[in-house]
Amino acid sequence: MWKKVKSATVGKTTQELINGRCPYFLLCWNDLGTAWYSKGKYDKAVEYHEKALKTYIKIFDEDHPTVAKSWNNLGAAWNSKSKCDKAIEYYQKALMSDIETFGEDHPNVATTRNNLGTVWISKGDYDKAIEYLEKALMSDIKTYGEDHPDIVPNWNNLGGAWASKGDYDKAIEYHEKALMIGIKTLGEDHPLVAKCKSNLGADWSSKGEYDKAIEYYEKALESFKKAGLLHYAEQVEENIKSMRGKGKK
Repeated sequence: MWKKVKSATVGKTTQELINGRCPYFLLCWNDLGTAWYSKGKYDKAVEYHEKALKTYIKIFDEDHPTVAKSWNNLGAAWNSKSKCDKAIEYYQKALMSDIETFGEDHPNVATTRNNLGTVWISKGDYDKAIEYLEKALMSDIKTYGEDHPDIVPNWNNLGGAWASKGDYDKAIEYHEKALMIGIKTLGEDHPLVAKCKSNLGADWSSKGEYDKAIEYYEKALESFKKAGLLHYAEQVEENIKSMRGKGKK
């Protein structure tokens, strides 16, 4: 069982609160870490998330969900710094903690497995990535069912792993599944659906099927424009231009 949370303010001096002995200050550190992460300042994000983590561990047991979330935040920051081994270290701690707390099929556990899968892709171990991503998918299907928008990223991530492994037929299979569920649950022009279309364009391009690639890229372009994501639309337009000379069109 988790330890009881210590009193937030009673009997503490202002300096003790500032030094991080109060959960309210921990929330500030955590929020600052998240803010720096959003700005792309990953060293600062690590600094603040580390401060929050150290004191969370003093207040709670290590298997408390708040501690696991802090480990997850640090995993994300280290991953964004391209420090894959550090990211895996923190994500693995978060995973073990959440399994202990919630069991194998909780959404928190699935999220961390997805995170680990993406890091293993970055490390080039695609079989390991697929192992984690498939477990995450199965857990989320148990939680949400087959036709739920929260399942779409799972299928998308697995498609990306298979594409990285060079199996474009499997990538297309998973990305098509993501697209089908995405259209059904989110609508034709949702940003995530647009991403699915773009991924399929990349898959077909990698197979040398340039006309098919253009077909999906054009669909993605229309959806990105409708969603107001002009930066992504510009990237897709560049992909289409590069395909034009290769296909029949």
